This record gives sequence, C-alpha cells and structure tokens, in this order.
Amino acid sequence: MIEYNKKLRKWQLFTHDGSRVLGTHPTYEAALRQERAIQWSKHHRKNPKGGDELRERLMMLGGHYPRDNMYKLVAETGESFYSEPLNYEEREFVEQLVERTPCEFEAKQCFHNSQYTLYTMFPYMQSIHPDWEFSYIEGFVMYKDMPFPIHHGWLLLNGKVVDLTLTQEEYDTGIDEIEDRVIGTIPSDLLYVGVPVAFEDVKDMIETTSGTHTIFDDRRKTTRHIRGKYLRSNPFDAVGDITSYCSLDDDEVRENMEEFYPTSVLKPKKMVEDFLKVNDHRTYESADFLWLGEKGRMLRLMPSMVDNIYPIEGNIFDDAKICAIVDAPRVYDFKIPLHCGYVALSYKDCCEVLEMHEYEDDIDYYEWSADDAGIYFQLRDGNHRTIGALASDNDAYVYLYQNDYDEYVGWVNSGRPDDHWNVWVFRYLDNNLI
Repeated sequence: MIEYNKKLRKWQLFTHDGSRVLGTHPTYEAALRQERAIQWSKHHRKNPKGGDELRERLMMLGGHYPRDNMYKLVAETGESFYSEPLNYEEREFVEQLVERTPCEFEAKQCFHNSQYTLYTMFPYMQSIHPDWEFSYIEGFVMYKDMPFPIHHGWLLLNGKVVDLTLTQEEYDTGIDEIEDRVIGTIPSDLLYVGVPVAFEDVKDMIETTSGTHTIFDDRRKTTRHIRGKYLRSNPFDAVGDITSYCSLDDDEVRENMEEFYPTSVLKPKKMVEDFLKVNDHRTYESADFLWLGEKGRMLRLMPSMVDNIYPIEGNIFDDAKICAIVDAPRVYDFKIPLHCGYVALSYKDCCEVLEMHEYEDDIDYYEWSADDAGIYFQLRDGNHRTIGALASDNDAYVYLYQNDYDEYVGWVNSGRPDDHWNVWVFRYLDNNLI
C-alpha cells in the first residue's frame, strides 16, 4: 500500500494492513519499485529458479540482439512457476472472475485476456481479499516436445498460475468457459518462466492506449516508458534508478551474499591473501569494502560522480544480487573484499550532447542537456558490485578498460600530443589513474 505523507512530502510504502512503514521515497515511482521488488522477492523464495531448458533457449535467442531485449530479461530475472492447485476460496474467486470480466478468453489473445481481466478484477479483489496477491505475468511458455519459447502472458493468484488463454487436455477445471485452461495445475509437459508486472503498469497501459499489448516488447512512444521500467536500459541516474527499491532484511542479505559473493563473506581473509600473491596486485579501501585491483590500472569512483556513471547497454540487473551489496555494510562488521569491475571512459562536449537528441533510440532513458558535458564512465563489467557500493555511499574502484588503457599508454609514449581526438579523457587519466 502506497500513500503520500503530506508532512514529510514523500511517498511511503506500508504493509498490507498499514501497520508498518516499509520505505519512504521522494517519488511515487520509487515507492512502486520497492513494492515490486518486495513482491518479486516473495515469489522468488517460493519458486526458486528452474526451467533451465527454457532459460537456455531464451538466452540463445537473446544473444542475437546487441541491446536490451525481453529474452534476456526473462531468462535472467524471471521466475519459474510450478503446479499448485487452487484452494476453495481461490477457485471461487476465479469463477467470479469469469462471470464479471467482459472478455471471451479467446485463443492467441493472452495479453488482452490477462491484462484486461486484472484491470477489471484487481480493485474488486482488494475489497474482498486485501491480503491476497494478484498480478499479471509476462514471459514465455514452452512445451517439452516442441522446444521453442512462446511469448505469453498470464495471471498469478497467490503464487498460482491462472492462464486464461492456453488450452490443455490433462484435466477439466470444472469452471464454465475455461474448462480446458491451465488453472493452478500445470501440465507435466509445459514450462512457465516470467516476470511479474505491477498492476499500476497494466492500468497505465490500458488507460493510455485504450487497449492491451505486450509490455516487454512494446516500442510505441506513448507506452515504452512502461517497458523501460523492467528492462532498465541506460537509466540516466543509474545508481538511484536501479537501487532505490532495495530493502532486504539481514537474513536475506546473508543468503544472497553467500550465493553471489561466497568467498567475499565466507573466506574474506583467504580471498585477499591469495589475490595479493600476484605481482602488482593491490587492495584499495572504501568505508565498507576492500577492492582488489592492480597498480597503475585503477580509477576511483565516488558517490558524488553518479550522474556521470552508467551501466553497459543491455545489462540485466538481478535485484537480489545488487541489493545484497547495497545492504551488506549494515550486516557485516568487516570490510568486504570485492574484485574490481571495468570501466570505459568518454568525453562528451555540449555539441555532442545536443547531437544525441537526433538519435531518439539512444536516449530513451536519458535526459541530456548541454550542461551535461564532461567525462562519462560506462561500466563494462562488475555493474552490480560497483553500482551497489556507490548506492551504499561507498567509493568503488574499477579497472580502466583494456582498450582505453592501451590507447592512453600510446598517447603517453608519443609525448602527450594536444591534438589527439581523445585528449580530454587522457588528461583525466593523467590526474586520476592510480
């Protein structure tokens, strides 16, 4: 439940019963991101990643696209869904859903069937079952004997699949008009992997366009901002946009750190000792982290620089992985060792910034102006570690990308000529390379 606090002039996220504040945010969108992350975390704990065969197919398809795409999004951040029969109350609600929704549940209309039903029934469900979870899921399904993913949309009721479109022959649901649909129990030859979409985003889609549509593959100007929330391609404020929803408890932090960074938290001393055995390897300290890097190749990124730091195009962020880094300083009483990521530098003057406005696809999620001229840092590797640390108000150390380093060394060896096309970056490196 999200409400505006007039005294604080901020948006607050509450528990379902309103008894506890889960987070306070400067914007409604930030509060919504936290709510979505919490819902995702609940579903993820119930349904750990599975459907490996389907994920592998999606990654193969996603590999053909250089930019962000829905295949990679679902493969890397989607959850798998499993059979779980509806209880009596849930079944009764689905029966009401069929009666109340002015929809024919036609074949090949999965996005319309699911989105319009949620749009129609969500307010009613909240009025009679305020503690229930009811959401739209977009992702892929695949039959085991026909290994090609099908882009699909369905509903989730308390963690159970309610697919009003796809037909099956294993059982009869006993519900008029949807006797052959997948309701709770998933046929043994069918795989589901998808990402939950917030009701507010489905509502925005329908009310903006007076219709329904896929969200993850929507390129229309009027609604692609909804897609951007999930693919998160090139956010201008990368640190704030990606991490503002983080709210893990201590146990979740430990669980995720041990999954994604096991050596850093379980054997930190040995990790550092082994790393320092190599010549020119060094450690670089921030308030809560110990960065493992190499003498002469490092740059220091500070929280004050976040407006000029952005992730590589198409990088998909794992909520649990990045939020574990953000919240880790609260849980551990030692400096957590982390391997440094890599960064590429560029200089954009006012003319280059203004020219970018001519290429709309390149600035979908930026808000460039001529005042933004300066040195920019694109993270090429270690996005989670670097952005997570900066969001926790720590400095982060990164390697200079190898190609950039080689070009810089060549410039130095040639006498540091002032007419080199990349002279502003090289001058920055002269003063800041560690």
